[in-house]
Amino acid sequence: SAQGDRRFRRTFLAHQRQYALVHDERATIDLHWAFTAAHVPFPLAPDEIWSTLEQVTIGSRRVATIGGADLALLLAGHGTKEGWRSLGWVCDFAFLVDRQRDLDWSSIYRRARARGCGDSVLLACIMAERLMGVAVPEALGPLARASRRVDALAMALVAGLRETSDEKERPNLADLDLCDSRWRRVVAGVAIGMTPTVSDYRSMPLPPSLWPFYRVTRPIRLGLNAFG
Repeated sequence: SAQGDRRFRRTFLAHQRQYALVHDERATIDLHWAFTAAHVPFPLAPDEIWSTLEQVTIGSRRVATIGGADLALLLAGHGTKEGWRSLGWVCDFAFLVDRQRDLDWSSIYRRARARGCGDSVLLACIMAERLMGVAVPEALGPLARASRRVDALAMALVAGLRETSDEKERPNLADLDLCDSRWRRVVAGVAIGMTPTVSDYRSMPLPPSLWPFYRVTRPIRLGLNAFG
């Protein structure tokens, strides 16, 4: 089964571009058809990966997987989208940088920047350097160190990872860090504030005919929660 019926998913979940599929409450699979929600960019598009998939051996089978430049973009974008709250994600990116120094990092950065999120690549590089001691690729060093935004983000994220709490929640609005442009972050933030979610439905269940009104009630609910 999936989360609600088709109309419910289209109204409250489609913007996430993923559904959770549950079988008898014993197994759950997140089905994604994009790398991030609809309101923010991502350094890699799904249709870019199919012609460059690499083959790896798992047991006795050959399995297709993302590699090389596409993997760098995926790891940088995913880590940034999730607020780099897992040291394992930093390790993954650091391992890639350390083992694949021959990647065209200038091209990787240009691809991300063309999609409006070049800072995610610079941020991933800085995180790998500060936490894992893996030097920023030479081609990106000057750009990474010249960005005040990337430096400020990295300082805050590194401090968060060094906290002693056992479980770290995903930072609020972490998706917005994918946006290089301040204007794009504002636009995305407004979209988040206007897009109905399952929480809106649960806080005030309405019949389907009234679901469009959640676009009006959601900003009010969020405002009350912020100041309550």
